[in-house]
Amino acid sequence: MPHRYIGGMALCMYDPQTRQSRIWWGTRQLAVSAPAQVGHFENTGVGRFYSYDNWQGMPIITRFQWSIPHGNPRFEQAFSTDGAKTWEMNWTTDYTRVSSATPGVWNRPDKAQGEHDGFAFLAGTWNLHIKRLEHPLSAKKDWISCSGLSIAHQFWGGAGDFQEARITCGAQTINAVTLRLYHAASGKWLSYWATQANGLAAGLPIEGTLDAHGNGELSGPDVLNGKPILARAR
Repeated sequence: MPHRYIGGMALCMYDPQTRQSRIWWGTRQLAVSAPAQVGHFENTGVGRFYSYDNWQGMPIITRFQWSIPHGNPRFEQAFSTDGAKTWEMNWTTDYTRVSSATPGVWNRPDKAQGEHDGFAFLAGTWNLHIKRLEHPLSAKKDWISCSGLSIAHQFWGGAGDFQEARITCGAQTINAVTLRLYHAASGKWLSYWATQANGLAAGLPIEGTLDAHGNGELSGPDVLNGKPILARAR
């Protein structure tokens, strides 16, 4: 922007069952902003995604539209206050491809005051050796062994971390992602997770802090089988 920098991100997930995609967006200051935009690409190559939202207390419908005129992607955002009869466009982005070596958000050296390397220890590709309790909060205490592969990288100069994983538990395969964002105002990390089948989990984020060695604890309210619980990640 003319007088400020906005760190932005978007998480886009396609559900093969519904053939719809969900888009969550966020910024360094706001973290992930709900609700998700939901929609799909048509045969024309144009994608439209909608959500019920509000703007300064006013109920609106938000529309994201993606197209590829002349081979370059174009994004348009518009609001409607009359049930999608008319639209006011308020944001456009035109994309021009650059070299992968171009400095950008992945290596931007602009850490917030008091910020350390966060989840840098997770960057790269890892084999996962997983054990999980099959029936949490029940009398059954059977553990299941699973395996997987994880790839993680940082962005926003280390203030963001994105981790994708493919996990196999017996005959079940889970495609999952974890998104971690550093919230400078509170000095805490916010953690969101999602699966391809279910999208972004409700009730998130969990939040907490890390020390300079990568040790930390994040926690927050959740629901398991209809029962309110507190979830903790270490």
